Amino acid sequence: MAEPSRTEARRDEIAAPSARDAARTPATAAPQDPGTAAEVPLHVLGHRDLVLRSRRRKAARLTVFSVAVLVAASLVVAGAQALIAEHQVRLDALQQQLSSAVTTNQSLGLTRATLGSPDRILAVAEHQLKMVSPGTVRYLEPVDPGPSVAEVAQDGGGAALPGGAPRSSADRTPEKPPGRQASAAGR
Repeated sequence: MAEPSRTEARRDEIAAPSARDAARTPATAAPQDPGTAAEVPLHVLGHRDLVLRSRRRKAARLTVFSVAVLVAASLVVAGAQALIAEHQVRLDALQQQLSSAVTTNQSLGLTRATLGSPDRILAVAEHQLKMVSPGTVRYLEPVDPGPSVAEVAQDGGGAALPGGAPRSSADRTPEKPPGRQASAAGR
């Protein structure tokens, strides 16, 4: 028969406790209540068993952590969805208000165009205000208004008339109080 390899020998050492380890640990555990529990056999855990237990603990911790992360992510996504839904409702209401305002603006623009049309203004003037269109239009020619009051006051009242004749004392305008001359000069 072939000799066992080093790894197989090591496995055998781990799997089978040594005689010294067996002497240190009792073969069975004493029940806590002598009349109720059956005896449970005890054994020494080898390195392999300890590694497996450690891996199981790590896997359990990782599983719990993963589940906690998934639950937290789900809560964040649900909160974001609720926020998006709330904003969508608000956006829909604002779009409806905008549509209503555009419709009202178009209606008011049409009303303004109708009320401001020259034909309607002429009809209102003739029928409601009893205005009459003139038969002929007569244009007036502008006249030379002559010197202003300020010019007359500066000249001392002796300014010439437009025909070239000097003004007489009868043609002069009566003296005004100083406050009024200043306001007339300021204009």
